[in-house]
Amino acid sequence: IQKAQTNILPSSVSAGTHLRLLHAISLGRHCICNTKAVKDSPLKEACYVAESAEGMASLITELQYRPFGEEEIILRKHLLKETFNNQKNTATLTRCLW
Repeated sequence: IQKAQTNILPSSVSAGTHLRLLHAISLGRHCICNTKAVKDSPLKEACYVAESAEGMASLITELQYRPFGEEEIILRKHLLKETFNNQKNTATLTRCLW
């Protein structure tokens, strides 16, 4: 994942956060997925979305030599910090339970 210029992550189901998407966003560069992989996910902002094989192939070609920039890194860090923050989520769950 870390050495790949582009990670391709299609999904056949749209339920829940996909761990492979979370892993690729955390450690990888460009991520291409379909709508089902990012449905209702805040990680959608950090992904390129295509529905067909042709669309994904086009994005792969487009992203192959595009540098993975500082703006993208900052966006991902922000998304991960806000959404997948263990301390924040534990506090939220604790308030709900007690």
